[in-house]
Amino acid sequence: MNSCRRINSVLEEVSEEQTRGASWSMLHIIRGITEEIETGANICSCNNLPQKIIEANPTMTPLHWIAYIIEESCRKETEPSNIKEKLLTLLEYRKQAGELLNENLKNILTGKKAIITFSYSSTIEQALLSLPPDKRPKVIAPISLPGGEGLVFAESLSRTGFQIDPIPDMMIHVKLEQADLAIVGADTVTLDGCLYNKLGTRLLALASRDTETPFFSAFDATKINPFKTCHEIPILIRYTSLDGYRVSYPVFDSTPIEYLDGMITEKGALEADRNSLSLLYRELVEFLSL
Repeated sequence: MNSCRRINSVLEEVSEEQTRGASWSMLHIIRGITEEIETGANICSCNNLPQKIIEANPTMTPLHWIAYIIEESCRKETEPSNIKEKLLTLLEYRKQAGELLNENLKNILTGKKAIITFSYSSTIEQALLSLPPDKRPKVIAPISLPGGEGLVFAESLSRTGFQIDPIPDMMIHVKLEQADLAIVGADTVTLDGCLYNKLGTRLLALASRDTETPFFSAFDATKINPFKTCHEIPILIRYTSLDGYRVSYPVFDSTPIEYLDGMITEKGALEADRNSLSLLYRELVEFLSL
């Protein structure tokens, strides 16, 4: 029972996190579960653990993959050490895919004078930091209200010497005229073609189409959700205070992949279509031996 309480504590941290995204959440949960397994705990005895993992942030697909691995392993009465191995295999795919994605993303960013992004993507941040100082573009960063993740992203990059232009979200359309590229990460991409990312991403996509600015999303196959279709993805709701009023808002929004000019992935720059998503999904399933 104590082990379940400790795992629940990790899930609560993920649920309350407002800046770091799906990649951090996946790593944090898997680390917590594997540490419990190493103590001899039987995680299959934790009541409704797969569902609790998803509920920590239901819009983040990596959490669905963790839940699926645990649910299937417990159903098959798999040994805890084998459950740990399967979870670490998922992390290994993310590591290898992340390295390839980083190189492919650097190729897209190289030569750009200015880019615009949205919210806080660790994938985009890592690629930007990998660029030589003389090859780094100016980064236009909408502050991403109401969560303010874009401002945190801007402050993080500014400390490393980047030229940063933080802007109000409503200036996206104006500032796109100064950008060579609009690029975002992803928290979930459904096989039938919906990109879920922080609230405001769809507005950036629409404004990019209007200004004819190339718009891309960078993600690996662990962000592809084969368990839900586009309109079945639950979206986390949070609350904020505005002039004394309690205001609810969805943390994420959905953008049709047809709005993208391409997808930057571990397989390179791909067409933004369902065939490309299926290719990435099959690669992951084969790696995980599912």
